[in-house]
Formats: sequence, structure tokens, C-alpha cells
Amino acid sequence: RTFVSELCRSANEVDNYARLALLQELDALDEWARGASGSIVSAILEWVENMPNALRILGSGPRPGCVHASHIMSGGHSGRRHLFIVGLDDDRFPGAPSIDPLLLDDERQKISERLATSSKGREQKVQAFVRLLARQRGDVCLSYSNTDLSDDASLLPSSVFQAAWNYFHPTGADACSGGRNDALTSVGFAPSPEKSVCTESEWWLQRILGGNPPDKERIFQKFFPNLWHGLLSSKARASNRFTEYDGNIGDRGGAFDPTTVGGPVLSVQKLETFAKCPLSYFFKYILSATRPEEPGMATAEWLTAMEAGSRLHEVFKTFIEELMAQGRLPLVGRDHGRLHSILQQCVDQAKRDHPPPSMSAFHRQIRLLERAADIFLVEEEIASHSSIPRFVEVAIGLRKSGSLSVLDQETTEVLEIEPGVFIRIQGRVDRIDESTNDAAKGYIVWDYKTGGTYRYRGNDLFHQGRNLQHALYTAIVAALLRRRVAPEARVHKFGYYFPSAKGRGLRIVSAEDSVCKGNEIVSALCRLMRRGCFPATNNAKEDCQFCEYAAVCGDVETAARQSQTKISNQANESLAEFRWIRNTL
Repeated sequence: RTFVSELCRSANEVDNYARLALLQELDALDEWARGASGSIVSAILEWVENMPNALRILGSGPRPGCVHASHIMSGGHSGRRHLFIVGLDDDRFPGAPSIDPLLLDDERQKISERLATSSKGREQKVQAFVRLLARQRGDVCLSYSNTDLSDDASLLPSSVFQAAWNYFHPTGADACSGGRNDALTSVGFAPSPEKSVCTESEWWLQRILGGNPPDKERIFQKFFPNLWHGLLSSKARASNRFTEYDGNIGDRGGAFDPTTVGGPVLSVQKLETFAKCPLSYFFKYILSATRPEEPGMATAEWLTAMEAGSRLHEVFKTFIEELMAQGRLPLVGRDHGRLHSILQQCVDQAKRDHPPPSMSAFHRQIRLLERAADIFLVEEEIASHSSIPRFVEVAIGLRKSGSLSVLDQETTEVLEIEPGVFIRIQGRVDRIDESTNDAAKGYIVWDYKTGGTYRYRGNDLFHQGRNLQHALYTAIVAALLRRRVAPEARVHKFGYYFPSAKGRGLRIVSAEDSVCKGNEIVSALCRLMRRGCFPATNNAKEDCQFCEYAAVCGDVETAARQSQTKISNQANESLAEFRWIRNTL
């Protein structure tokens, strides 16, 4: 009783009536139990179990002017002139036989003929139904559902429905195929004619499914303007035209042209984002849209991939700067302890900033970081035979804490990407080495990558513009070296360096001549920005897996297919550069 009265939720009037009825029954049970003798636990449990199904609330008898509904086994006593019986499909009435798995029908008959069997139960239901029909003195309408809406499966009429049909049509068609006959009419949720509707929902169904449907677009435009604009955008995105709903802002894109004097400052990350998906660039760098922060939830990982990579960059920077200050080259046997000491200091700081969710997660990540440090040291000793570190963490157009090198500058670097066209760019170069190989004099630019190598493998290192760092940083560093170090200084190669468990120390190197092709790609991207063209990517598998704006696009596969349709349409001249990047590179 306490559970029902104090703990059960009561949200509306019907719940209150139900709770009151249950409490009244429980009070009656309590009064009976006080005077009962013997073991009554099993009887009480059975009674409580059946009580929710047996109780009725807000029930009433037949009343004038009202439709009276009752169960098929207990109805038909009101003397009404019109009786409607529903639910006479084969699955529902008289229903499938319910066989006791512990005592089969044959075994029950052998024990006693009085024991109920599944076949007797069905016979009793049919007999009760026949008696129901026999006591009627008016019109009787039998109906069944011929379709299961949940499974979209056809249903058959029950045996009693079939028998009634055969009685009135002894030589006619079967009830299952008699739907064309006037005596067996198919009806649905939409009333016909219109004067038969009872509710607003039925009126809408009748209008929509009838012969004179309303102008849905006019109704949406007038009463639901937001839905109307949603319909327009859906139609536009499904077409082959590049519209404002697909990221085409037209002349307004001139404000975001990076080649103008007051245009936005670019970075490698911004350009690679645009080449990957111009629409995500628009969301992130023009609209400055950010994903709402979700409540902090416990995870199985301590540091994210980005956080772990940032910590490793810090460790490598500190270690190389110490070696440069001492004028020494890395040696595994000598420097292993010092490198791990620097790593431990970094880990301790990270632990204070972000306590790990569990010690197992902490130790698992520590092992990965230590393995990355070991790979880095081994690879550095090998590389020291042909090059020497000269500059570390060179900041261009960014503030830098600590000591500054001759290459660091807070002003952006200006690059000429085509004759007379310039962009301002900023960034941070992880490391610049000087080659000691007489056959390849010059400088080597390295960028640490702590993730996978998939994007950087293959014949096309640019990967349709998704990788531009090697070309841009080669041009930037070369210009800085010529101005600050020596007029004849040159960068003869750029390398992506993977000192991690995933990358296993792999170095992927690009040649000096990649600058020309990189400038061509950057110039094409800038022309798209100038025209205000920000289409979605046409490769969801490649670009949408880790995109923070995937929820905005919804079905990313559909969005990518629609974008491909627009890119392939030669009539969309504003997408010519994006078409070239995707189809030519």
C-alpha cells in the first residue's frame, strides 16, 4: 500500500482514479487477511498479480446518445439496434491455441475429461460468439483488419467471419477475395464522404487522401514559414543547381577574400579544412559556430589524441632545445634517461591539469607515450648522421613564450600564390634542420604527426588539397631563411615525421618543387572563397567521420551525394575550381 500511495507516479486524472481504485482493493484485502486463518501468502500473491488486469476505472453502463464499448465475451446485452464487432482477424479471434507446455492436451484428456484443453477453449469462444449473435435483434456489422500496419503485412479474416460470409454468399466469392463486393467494403482511417468526419485529424486525412487535396505548399508558406523554408532548402539541395542552401553566398563572399588587403589571415589548418569541406570552413571560421558543450562524462581514456600529441610536441621541443644548447647530437644510450625524465615532468603536469579516470587508463596512455619517446630518440640518432637541428617551434604571426630565434616573428608572412596575388599566413613550424650531406646542402623542415599515416600515403601527397603543409611551409621557411640567415639559403625538402606507436618513426618527404603545385591549389581555393562558394564535401567517408558539424548536415552520405551532383554539373561555373581539385588531383 505504501508503494502505491507514496512512490507510484500519478501524472493525470486517470492515474489518480487508478491509484484510488488500487488502494480501495488493497484496503479490502487487508481487512480480509486480518480475519483469515492458515497460509494465505500464495492466495494474496495471485490476487495482487491479477488485480491490475481485473480492475476497471471510469467505466459506465450503456447511456443514451453514447457509443458503448465492451469485450466481445461480455457484450451484446444492452439491446442496441446497431451492433459493431471489430477485430475479427484470424490472429485475434478466436486466436491461436494456447497449449500448456508442462501438460499437453492429450495428457490432460487421459487424466480427466474435465480438464480444459486448448481446443475446448477455442470452441467455448466460438460458442459464446454464436450466442452473442443469436440474442441480437438489430443490425450487426462484422469487421476485421486486413493489414498489419506495424509490419505492412496482410491479415486474413477469422473462421467466424468466414462462416458468416459463407452463410450469406453460399455460391459467391471467398471472403478473402470478396473485397470488390458491395457487401464487403474496405474502409480506412480517412472518412468518406467529408460529412462523416468527427475530428480535425480525420478532416485533414480526408482532405489529403480525397479527390480535392489542399495546397500543402501554400498552407506551409502561410502558417508554418519555418517548415516552408525547410521544404525549399530540401528541394534546392536535391537539385543539381548550386544554390544559397548549398553554401553559395555569392557576392557576399568578397568580405572573406583572403587575397585582399583587409582579408582574413590564413593558416595551413584553415586551408586544409576548406579543401576538405568548404562548408565546414564556413561554419567554423566565418560563422564561428561551435558545438554546445556536453556534460562531462567519464571515459575510458585519459588524454584525447590531440592532447597526447600536444604533450609529445612539448617533450620533443624541450629535449631538442637542450641538445642544441649543449651542442650535442642525440644518443640513445646517453639520452634515454633524460628524455624520459622530461616526459615524466610533462605527464605529472598533465595529471594535475586533468586527473585520469582510472589508473588502468593512466598506465595504458603512459606506455604509449613512453613508446613514442623511445621511437623518437632512436630515429633522431639515425637522422643525426645527415642533419643537425637548427630551429625548434618557429612561430610565424603568433606569440611565442620563452626565447626567440632569428626566424620567429609576430607578424604574418606574405606569400605570392600567383603573379600579383598575395595572402597573409600564420603558423608554427615544429623543426628546421640543416643538412650535413654535401650532396644535398640546404635545410629540411619537419612536422611532427602523432596520428595515423593514411592521409599522407599514396602517389598524391596533396590528397586533393587536404595536405598543403609541405608546400606552404617550404615556401614560408625558405623566404625567412633568405631574409634572416643567408640570401642563398634554401629548403630542399619537407618531411612529415611520425614518432608514435601508430607511425613507428615513419618519415614521408616531399620535394622542393611541390611549392608550385601547392600555390596552384591555394590559388584555386582562394578564388572559391572570393566567389562565396562553400559547398559540402563529396566524400563523406573521407571527410565526415570526425567532423564536428556532422550533426548539422544530418545524413552525411546523402549530403555528399548531393554535393557530387552539383560539382559534376558543368552549368555550375562557380564550382569549376572545386571540380578541378576533386577530379584532376
